[in-house]
Amino acid sequence: GVKPAMRRPGEYAFMPDSLPQEGVPKGRLEGPFEFHSKIFAGTVRRYWIYVPAQYDPKKPKPANLLVFQDGQRATNPEGSLRVPQAMENLIAKGQMPVTIGVFVTPGNTSETYPTDLAMRNPNHRAQEYDALNDSYARMLIEELLPEVGRKYRLTDDPEKRVIGGTS
Repeated sequence: GVKPAMRRPGEYAFMPDSLPQEGVPKGRLEGPFEFHSKIFAGTVRRYWIYVPAQYDPKKPKPANLLVFQDGQRATNPEGSLRVPQAMENLIAKGQMPVTIGVFVTPGNTSETYPTDLAMRNPNHRAQEYDALNDSYARMLIEELLPEVGRKYRLTDDPEKRVIGGTS
């Protein structure tokens, strides 16, 4: 069996679903890709796409969709979230349907995404995540997801789409 990782006091203890498992088909994490939004003009963001091993573009049924905020933290294989790894394990066990993950950072007001941010927040995060309007949802629905959808078959069924984050 897989043992939970060692941790310091006060830190999250990883359960087996957050760790690589023997015999689980490996998906792939593509990216980072840079994306310039027209809705948030003058910003650039990064995104990654997690494609499970079970995804088959020839199947008539499109993949479910998970959009995850602060994608730089969610995809970090040494971080506290490890969302693609958990998806990989849950899909393999049949506890989660075949789901493509889109992990997106907030925007940064620059021509290219700063490489020195590491896990820190880009400078346009508050204007996107905390605004009381539909701009962020529109950016995802009208701009980013159609771009991902040109490469992968994503469901349009709202019951099979989810958005998540950590705060």
